[in-house]
Amino acid sequence: MVLLAVIAWAGPARAQAPASDPNAPRPKEGAHTTPVLGNDVPLSQVPADVQVIDRQVLDARPTQSLATTLADQINAGSFTDTQGNAFNTTLNLRGYSASPVLGSAQGVSVYQNGTRVNDPFGDLVNWATIPSFAVQQIQVTPGVGPTFGLNALGGSASLQMKDGFSAPGGRFTVLGGSWDRVGGTAEYGGSSGLLGFYGGVSALHDPGWREGSPSGVYQGYLDLRARGDALDGGLSIGFTHADFVGNGGSPRELLDQSYKAIFTKPDETEQDRYDLGGRASYTLSDRTRFQGVAYWRQNKLATSNGDDTELAPCTGDPSVLCTDAGLPGEKPASDAGGAPVPASLDVTGQLNTTETRTQALGSSLELVDHRDLFARENRFTLGSSLDYGFSHYDSGSELGRLNDARGVEGLDVALGGEDFNTAVRSQTRYFGIYLSDVYALSDKLSATASGRWNLARTELHDLAGTALDGTHHFDRLNPALGLSYAWTPELSTYLSYGESNRTPTPAELACADPARPCRIPNAFSADPSLDQVVSRSVELGSHGDVTLPWEVVTDYMSIHWSGALYAAWNHDDILFIASGPVLGSGFFSNAGTTQRLGAELSLDGRWARGTGFVRYGWVHATFESHLAIRSPNNPFADANGNIHVAPGDRLPNVPEHDLRFGFQYRLTPQWSAGFDGVYVSSRPYQGDESNQLKPVSDYSLLNFETDYELARVLTLRLRVQNLFNQKYYSAGVLGDPTGVFPDFRDPRFLTPGAPTNFEVQAIVRF
Repeated sequence: MVLLAVIAWAGPARAQAPASDPNAPRPKEGAHTTPVLGNDVPLSQVPADVQVIDRQVLDARPTQSLATTLADQINAGSFTDTQGNAFNTTLNLRGYSASPVLGSAQGVSVYQNGTRVNDPFGDLVNWATIPSFAVQQIQVTPGVGPTFGLNALGGSASLQMKDGFSAPGGRFTVLGGSWDRVGGTAEYGGSSGLLGFYGGVSALHDPGWREGSPSGVYQGYLDLRARGDALDGGLSIGFTHADFVGNGGSPRELLDQSYKAIFTKPDETEQDRYDLGGRASYTLSDRTRFQGVAYWRQNKLATSNGDDTELAPCTGDPSVLCTDAGLPGEKPASDAGGAPVPASLDVTGQLNTTETRTQALGSSLELVDHRDLFARENRFTLGSSLDYGFSHYDSGSELGRLNDARGVEGLDVALGGEDFNTAVRSQTRYFGIYLSDVYALSDKLSATASGRWNLARTELHDLAGTALDGTHHFDRLNPALGLSYAWTPELSTYLSYGESNRTPTPAELACADPARPCRIPNAFSADPSLDQVVSRSVELGSHGDVTLPWEVVTDYMSIHWSGALYAAWNHDDILFIASGPVLGSGFFSNAGTTQRLGAELSLDGRWARGTGFVRYGWVHATFESHLAIRSPNNPFADANGNIHVAPGDRLPNVPEHDLRFGFQYRLTPQWSAGFDGVYVSSRPYQGDESNQLKPVSDYSLLNFETDYELARVLTLRLRVQNLFNQKYYSAGVLGDPTGVFPDFRDPRFLTPGAPTNFEVQAIVRF
């Protein structure tokens, strides 16, 4: 009703508004400040360190996971690879995560053509299911952004997909590389009059460099668009099939023997996703536009994990197996028929399987009005969104034995009982009303006011009992204020304050009991209620362009730079507490207050035939509350298996420093070559939140890239990663290796990074 009222008010302006001047200067760059694309605001008026990754960068990495690409390109970005698979990495942004892995501290909202990508069951971002070859541009807005809805604590990433008007012509890519990696893409776009068409497919098979770690990702994307003088609309369809093995971390003592060794297997994920999205924009006048998006998404995720077993002969009756054997609460295990499991089976492993089927649908509507207010420029946006999620989760465990290769072979004996079997159905409903207003207080000073009211409802239905049943309601009004001052057309400074919230997901609510740790993502237990996370942030930043004369040659040097200082405080932060005994088991809990203090700086330069960049991010992510956290595998744990966290202790698996740099030079009109590198500082282990162990070591990598244009339509590209074959580790967690390696005593598990490898591409354009 509010939208209709504003439209009615704005409607008469159609006849009164003067025609726009086609010769009027347009801003060099703009940023959208709400989820739906099309309401760009000049960067000089946006109180944020907005970063844009364009098509040229994305086309050079058509099959690479977008999480890895974003980590390479943004100032405050890094990645964490807990799964040991390049398609399943976690993007870190200012100490928050956009991750496909349950247990990560989710805090980044992701949109594709204005529709929400975060999975409703766990707020996960399944990067492998987004067709990177079909992305036209990515805008990353670090920091709290209430208009981007739930989960925008550390920032948002907005993906604009290709269409027939923005990506005309054809492009074919064939690639091959180390460890028999092969793949390619084919895409074509074009338009005729008011109609545009774009379509593409991608396939990649990667056997992997670690033992038993193959992956395959196959994608398709189609977009139809029609645009006229007043109405612009489009329809897109996407499909992804992904099958990848991420064998995760291995004990440090095992990696000392073999860098590519895995702990146990299999650790396989199979995923099928279908997307349908629609968008439309209607111009009511030269100053007012009405726009909206709608989507339907279906995702099926199946996992199969070979693990060590927690079963052992019972103390009271050694002829049968028990959970928590030898402890006061030991309980006999039973098979699916309810019979006790005999110890004579010689069980040494378990094969844990899950299946999650999710449907998500929703829509967003916006009214965008750009007209003078009190003789000053004003950009007003009013919008609403509604997102539904329906998920069905099943899990089970089969008894098995570990073979000589530490693979679990099933014994065709399914475990019974609620500890090893889960069937739960969840329904989520997220509703939001938001507004944003950018007002020019003077020719140089602009003020931005925005806010969003979020209303969330989560229902859990236990299909095998009543322990998981529950209904949870959350709501909050999040405001944001900002000032931007354009000192010159090339230099601006901003100051901002914002608030945002994240509600507990169904997966977190179903795994919040410290007395019954879950084997993420294999089982859930009773659901003590969790509080929603509220984040408050302040930020000061500046960005600009510099052009310098270069006396050595008749050319110039241009530099674009940006920098920011920020502080963010999370209240009732939700963290995954790794509590054993099985690697990956634990529970979600509110962990008091956490803090992120940080700075970021970027320099992008161009001179003559060379281009270069330097990007630096510093984030000091810490606990700010006294906590007792269960971590029985930590050698400093007390008699109850707890470690004691103090204010100032760093959050696990978040590197404090991340430095990236690169330089590319065109040697001839056809041939260019260059290098890029990264330095990532150390990070605490998950399970060592008290920071008493030596952290995961820092590392440095250098990469080389060259391309040669054989003909106007054909280019060859060679990229060598980890040029000096550095051994490094991208994530660490504490676990118990003694069930598989009785002589091992070190509880540290590490995920090793890939050694030297290369990739060759042949790109055909027409």
